Amino acid sequence: DIHFFLNAAQDAFAMVVESFAAGDRETLRDLLGDSVYNAFDAAIGEREKRGEKHETQIRAIRRAEVVEAGLQGRTTTVTVRFTAEETSVTRDSGGTILEGHPEKISLMHDIWVFSRDIRSRDPRWLVSATRGDFEGDNTLIPDSV
Repeated sequence: DIHFFLNAAQDAFAMVVESFAAGDRETLRDLLGDSVYNAFDAAIGEREKRGEKHETQIRAIRRAEVVEAGLQGRTTTVTVRFTAEETSVTRDSGGTILEGHPEKISLMHDIWVFSRDIRSRDPRWLVSATRGDFEGDNTLIPDSV
């Protein structure tokens, strides 16, 4: 059911974006494939080394659409283009804003690939790739491809 899938993909999108901002590796581990998790983990580690804190809140997902689907061997993939409104701010260890604004809403355009082994008993779809959709996109979420 494509509508059920897209609703779940939107929930996962919001969870991943907000968990990445919060540095919640445990939640990310459950939602991301290995290569995406490694890219996100490295970005969180760099942020931690600099002593920065990041806050992102998805205010609304304006659009989520399937742009491609396929099957290669036992792995099925669904590529989704997201357009979302978010607030985002990065602060240094003293709380000074380095980037963004806690109240200013900006648009985020991303393309994510969700993958699943069709023979697996695990019903989860994991995010197996992320990339920006348009020039000038929000660059806070690392590309994994």
